[in-house]
Amino acid sequence: MSRATAGATTPEMMAAEWLAARGLDPELAARMGWAGSKARDGSIWIAIPFIRGGTTKTTQYRRLDQKAFRFEKDSEAALWNADCLEDRTLDGEPLVLAEGALDGLALVQSGFPRTIAVPGWSDKNFAPDRYRPFLDNEEAIKRAHTIVVAQHNDDAGAAMLRGVANFFDECDVRYVAWPSGANDANDALLSGGAGAVANAIRAARPLDPPGGLITGFTDLPPRPRRKVWRLGDASLDRLMAFRSREVSLLTGTPSAGKTTFITFAAHRLVEANGIRIGLGLFETDPTEVERHLLLLSGVGPRAPASARSLALATLDRHYRLFHRIDEGEEVHGMAWLKRMIHKLAARDGCNLIVIDPWNEIEHQLERGETMATYANFALMRLRQWADRYDIHIVLLAHPKKMEPGRKPLGYDVADAAAFANKPGMGWTVHLEDDEVHGAHVSLTCWKVRNRYETGCRPGLIRLAFDERAMTYTALVPAPKRSAIAARVLAEEES
Repeated sequence: MSRATAGATTPEMMAAEWLAARGLDPELAARMGWAGSKARDGSIWIAIPFIRGGTTKTTQYRRLDQKAFRFEKDSEAALWNADCLEDRTLDGEPLVLAEGALDGLALVQSGFPRTIAVPGWSDKNFAPDRYRPFLDNEEAIKRAHTIVVAQHNDDAGAAMLRGVANFFDECDVRYVAWPSGANDANDALLSGGAGAVANAIRAARPLDPPGGLITGFTDLPPRPRRKVWRLGDASLDRLMAFRSREVSLLTGTPSAGKTTFITFAAHRLVEANGIRIGLGLFETDPTEVERHLLLLSGVGPRAPASARSLALATLDRHYRLFHRIDEGEEVHGMAWLKRMIHKLAARDGCNLIVIDPWNEIEHQLERGETMATYANFALMRLRQWADRYDIHIVLLAHPKKMEPGRKPLGYDVADAAAFANKPGMGWTVHLEDDEVHGAHVSLTCWKVRNRYETGCRPGLIRLAFDERAMTYTALVPAPKRSAIAARVLAEEES
């Protein structure tokens, strides 16, 4: 036990001494309902109520002798100090959003009573759960117009900052640069007092200022590290990876199985990484997508109703379908696609979005604009959206008309060379038949922008397809360098 609690005799006294050792005001904490608590094993915790409308929605417990947190079992996600949002006397104060209740208390203590906290913001927590407190308090938060995110100086803090900015994109969202050596508001309070915290909050900078952002290298806004999602198969992972803030492209001749393969890949990504994926499979009936994913989950048409129900609940947790609704006069173009991506990424927590196929988007060219110029602009926009939302976008695109049997690569995609140049990664699914392997599917990787981070290289792997289970398995233990790979490298060098 720490020296701060060694002389105390009751949980309340021990909690008060622990808070004081961290520079936090025990009396303020007590007025906000914080109290010492003793667990069955004898450990001492601080009980932190999350109150809304005078009712405690949940209670968070923070252990004193080690960094451990827990919430009441089966309680709903909630904001700490949510009632400050309804206090209209604070309308002139900045709304400060902290990553945890301890930082929230430090901010209230430093003169910012209009402070809320959303704990547990981490990539380890499933994304949609952490947006629930925002959805429950959305209109009240938006009244602030300006939101100062008092993020931690770590990857989770940077992810929270961008997540808040994306969710509340109508508001002026600002970020904090803490004094040197401080990781968060509590650190700043402990090392520099309330004045240091106040100075950092008042100096908060816009994350997305109108017109663009000009910075030096040392004052760039915090950004989370790029994530790389893999399928969890050693053979396929040599050729395929999905890097956040990038766009990739999958092509292949008609009926080669592009949609079937990307659905298989989505299932493997969910299994290996626990992420949520948005599926825009515009040429595939939703019931067929459901059947496909259920088969990949091991649930066939004869499975018990209970197994099917459980599998569907899992699918609902990890997938979102978005559809074109061809009614009225709405154009399903880039503006519509941007709204869908915003909803999927910023509000539904999707990490990866599939657009299948690209030609189902209604492309509206300006007068005199060529398709090549338009495609270059559209892909640039998609890459900007992938960057903003920290997601990966997969495009499925058809090749131009080719002689029978020829395998299309990036420069063979219809309309523009941008489909070869812009993506971070590019693949081709192709049906083949030879004397050695018989009828099979080949997956060719013809583009890798970042070979170090993804661990991928151009190459080819031959796959057997099991239609009963909708799965692909490698016919060889590892991808082989082929004439296709040599052609890719020759094109890159030229």
